[in-house]
Amino acid sequence: MAEARQAVHSIRVSSLHLDSITTRAKLRGPQVHEVDGGAVIVIPAPKYFIRLAQNKFRHGWNHFQSAIWPAPVWAVLLAISVFVAVVMQSPEGSWYRSGPIAATLWWCDEHIVSVFGLGPYLPTFVRVTYIAVWVALLSIFVVALIQRYFMRILLNYKRWMYESKPSLLTMAWGGVLRSFFLGQREPLLYAFQSAMPRQPVPPIKQTITRYLRSIQPLLGAEEYAVQEKEALRFAEEEGPRLQRYLLLKSWLSGNYVSD
Repeated sequence: MAEARQAVHSIRVSSLHLDSITTRAKLRGPQVHEVDGGAVIVIPAPKYFIRLAQNKFRHGWNHFQSAIWPAPVWAVLLAISVFVAVVMQSPEGSWYRSGPIAATLWWCDEHIVSVFGLGPYLPTFVRVTYIAVWVALLSIFVVALIQRYFMRILLNYKRWMYESKPSLLTMAWGGVLRSFFLGQREPLLYAFQSAMPRQPVPPIKQTITRYLRSIQPLLGAEEYAVQEKEALRFAEEEGPRLQRYLLLKSWLSGNYVSD
């Protein structure tokens, strides 16, 4: 047995010992490595998958709390429950159940559910319930998103940094921030991450100028002339269109450089 165990432990996989691969699997999860004449599949212990599921749930819960901030979770669940109860108690002829919005939602649900073949097996009240839940949750996310973008616009105000005495405009700005955002409840870590002011996008001419200035010491005269010609062509042709896309992305993402 000792000789067999020693033989197994001496297997080299991509210049790594098997025990080293097993140790790495505890950190990286399941792995597949090639060996001479076959492959080694390393599967971690079940407690790894339990810990992974716990971490995924914890991260998802934190993201959910940050997405609905400043509303607490209990308030969101209460709002969803009230909305579902109102929809379920309303008659079929009400606009909750038969209006244009309800018809559109029902049409979307039929096409989504039919993909999985579950439509004929679900009772009507079940479908009405989860549609109402999704609508309520989506409405809360939309309100939170509008609030974040409004806060991002407010945080672009920088005049307060250059005032020795706060002006009326600065005092009004601070009052709005404190009343509607900062003073509602204890913020979470990264709660304001999506509300931070966007990274400014430099003009395309400034970008081209800095690019040419950075490569000039690295290239010869002929190579630099070619790059300068290509950069100017880019600024005249596809550059303006890509610049508009970049401006749009700077408003939709937290950091357009790294996202």
